Amino acid sequence: MTTLGNTPASEILKYKSVVEAALRRVDKTVLQIEGDRKWYRLIVHGIKTARYDDSPAAMASLRNEIEGFNPSVRLLNNPRWLCRPEARANKKSSSVSIIVENQELAESCVKKGLHIDMQRLEVVRFIANREDQQCSNCQRLGHHYARCKTAPVCRLCGANHKTTDHKCTTCNKKG
Repeated sequence: MTTLGNTPASEILKYKSVVEAALRRVDKTVLQIEGDRKWYRLIVHGIKTARYDDSPAAMASLRNEIEGFNPSVRLLNNPRWLCRPEARANKKSSSVSIIVENQELAESCVKKGLHIDMQRLEVVRFIANREDQQCSNCQRLGHHYARCKTAPVCRLCGANHKTTDHKCTTCNKKG
């Protein structure tokens, strides 16, 4: 028996049709396989929870809505909810994650938003949060500085200023 291990996509693509057929037997939502490429993940806020459930059909419908009313936008896969169904149960809207294939398109979506369900919705860059990640703004754990909403705290002295604004009392240097 042979294992794939760290086999590059270029090797697997030699057997593309066989692999795709096997994957479709396991997962009907698989459309095709492709080589490695860089992609950009975004968050769209304000998606109506009553209109789109967790089903593959609903997410495909949301994808069609996004691509249909935003002609330059092509998603690499169907959108995904950011939170579980129970967390969305009493909400009118929530956020989904989408993936686009190039930086220019990602920046355009963030700048202009996306038209979905007859309204323009806010789009932001996706930033992964890890529990062990320390914010360089407030020094707390669990979030990225780009999502920080609290006042800055210096990592050197703990005062209420950015670390870059810290002034050393010994040598009078700043930063």
